[in-house]
Amino acid sequence: MDDQNYTVEDLVTDPSFVRWVKGSDPQAQVFWENWKKQHPEKSTELQEARQLVVALYSFNKSNVAEANPQEINNSKNYIQRKILDQSAKSAKPRPARQLIPLTYLRAAVVTLLIASGLIFWWINSASNQLIYQTGYGETKSITLPDQSVVTLNANSSLRTVEIWQDDQPREVWLTGEAYFEVNHLAESHDKRFIVHTEVIDVQVLGTKFNLRQRRNQAEVVLAEGLVSVNHSEDKNYQETQTLRPGDRLRSQDKQLIISQVDTEKYSSWRNNRLYFEEQTLTEIAERLQDNYGLEVTFEESALAELEFTGSCPTDNLPLLYEALSVSLDLDIQQRDNSLLIRKSQK
Repeated sequence: MDDQNYTVEDLVTDPSFVRWVKGSDPQAQVFWENWKKQHPEKSTELQEARQLVVALYSFNKSNVAEANPQEINNSKNYIQRKILDQSAKSAKPRPARQLIPLTYLRAAVVTLLIASGLIFWWINSASNQLIYQTGYGETKSITLPDQSVVTLNANSSLRTVEIWQDDQPREVWLTGEAYFEVNHLAESHDKRFIVHTEVIDVQVLGTKFNLRQRRNQAEVVLAEGLVSVNHSEDKNYQETQTLRPGDRLRSQDKQLIISQVDTEKYSSWRNNRLYFEEQTLTEIAERLQDNYGLEVTFEESALAELEFTGSCPTDNLPLLYEALSVSLDLDIQQRDNSLLIRKSQK
């Protein structure tokens, strides 16, 4: 968003702005003090947003449990809905871009939300969130507060909080693919480590596993230790599966299916290798799109069902194209981020 167009709501729901008001982030302090000088025309919005954050934060100083990212998002959406609902009931319509007075905003937000604790959770959680991301073709190693190590694959993100409580489970939220090396904790700590995705939740104590969640499907491959897996959201499917080393679990049509595999092949990307075992070109195309942002087109639909077994370095896709071309008699052409696969013309 253009920072010249910040509204009161934008400011109140901006984690950096919240940290500035709370005085907990020197970098945020420098940024917002400079922003205030550069945008004197926004002094009214700035003051109203600052007073609202102070009001919300000081309303409840109790030790409320941390909200997860979904709760944060729900809280923000709830604020928006309530403000719009209250505005619609006003006897005198306001122009769409007119600012809502501070007292009106407090009535619409504080009264309706503070009782449930959502805003207090959001203010604390938003200012303590850690978000790690990778771009196409990029991997990243992350050390979490408990010294567990997570390696993010390409086009993936991991969210957690900055400080973990000893008496609470360790929780992270993954989109994409990552390899986890979870650290064992002392007996005095809550040992649970939970990875949330849109499809499944994985709970572990101390272990190593690869987790991939793409296209509303998920896959867990366990290298060491013990994990339990259950569906994330659908309360009608509360099946729980326990995995042991060498197990691969994949979600399919609300079912959790387990098979035995060579775990190294599923985490080979950590060692700069792409590995495919009897995978269709459709599956390979999806991997290329997910990890490298490539759009793959098949000149004939039948080509998508051809299967391939092999490997190549993650940073040498032309070698993969050559292997596919030779083994399956194909012609593969790349232009920018588009890939065309057709039968060999020779």
